[in-house]
Amino acid sequence: MYHVLIVAKLLSRSAEHVVSYFKGDVINDLASLEATLAEKNYRVAVLDGLAERSLDIACCKDISNLLGPRGIPLVVLTNGVSPDEKLQAFDVGCDDLIDINFATQDEINARITKSIFHKIANEQLHKRLELATETARSAMVDNSDLGANIQFLLAVNDCDNLDQVGQQFF
Repeated sequence: MYHVLIVAKLLSRSAEHVVSYFKGDVINDLASLEATLAEKNYRVAVLDGLAERSLDIACCKDISNLLGPRGIPLVVLTNGVSPDEKLQAFDVGCDDLIDINFATQDEINARITKSIFHKIANEQLHKRLELATETARSAMVDNSDLGANIQFLLAVNDCDNLDQVGQQFF
């Protein structure tokens, strides 16, 4: 089971199901969001926007700004939004928008799980990238030393005495 954080002023039935399906914690205001994020390793945050008439882009942006440095995706439960609102939400950092008018509870859980798996995959890719970068740096340093040694050995063949060898060495 993964820890999921639900942000909701008023918890909807869909969000209640998410809380029961995952290990969910609920907060009611953005003021306690940062302190709550420090307590556990949340894999995803879900904004329950079903009580609102329209999607609150400013709230999505505020939450996304707090989640972004931690790499936690934001999934928003909505009750029908326009394509422009969806694009704005994606622009401010939302990972997924789920319209409950067209999604079943199983689909909501599956899409939240997808966001969790994408977060885990990104973490693994980041670790592999760091390892590959370190390996490449090590290889470049080793090749540089090897290249200098080969150049020295080639130059030694052209030397006539030990003084010339000493100059090539330094």
